Amino acid sequence: MSTQTIIIGDLHGRYDLLVKMWKEIKFDKNTTKLVLLGDYVDRGKDSYEVIQFIKRKQKQFGKNKIIALRGNHEDMMINAIENPYNYSEKSLWFMNGGKVTEESFLRNGKNVNSEIKWLKSLPLYYEDEAFIAVHAGLRPNVKLENQKEEDLLWIREEFYNAPMGTFDKTIVFGHTITVHIDRNNTCYPMVIGDGIALDTGAVHTGILSALKISDENAEVIQVTI
Repeated sequence: MSTQTIIIGDLHGRYDLLVKMWKEIKFDKNTTKLVLLGDYVDRGKDSYEVIQFIKRKQKQFGKNKIIALRGNHEDMMINAIENPYNYSEKSLWFMNGGKVTEESFLRNGKNVNSEIKWLKSLPLYYEDEAFIAVHAGLRPNVKLENQKEEDLLWIREEFYNAPMGTFDKTIVFGHTITVHIDRNNTCYPMVIGDGIALDTGAVHTGILSALKISDENAEVIQVTI
């Protein structure tokens, strides 16, 4: 029986697109592993619903089948929650869409503090024989086990501008919207160096992208609303 891994790009509160993508991929627990690249919260209006959807699927299928990575927006959310009297931490989060996330929780009768344990449990990367999935990217010429958390969550140009052959495996990442990497790109996943960029700006464009990897093949999946 052939197996496949499906990797989904940044969601930013687009619960509607997540539900549509779930239907599109036709998840099969016997053959499929799902990896989400982080940034489930902020900017879009349904961050709470996105988190609950992912948690339900993890409970149903197991965290070894539904692998949710941490993004820099989850990192900002954690810092704001854990440092309630630090104005700069909360200000940074709110400047980047955190206010909408807080409103999403309140609308559902919840406090953002309710998900701190889950947020902190999210791994920073996922690796298999063929690729490494990570939110932002990797620091060139640094072993995976020595990568800094800040780079895994925040790095941009130093990673995706690294020449071909810098990394031993293909790096599948989000964080930087593809139109910001290539100004001529029309919200479509793109190969750059050793990486595949999957963030097609769902919250702005209404386009959510995923990559299905099976055996030696890779196929792009997109949904839009």
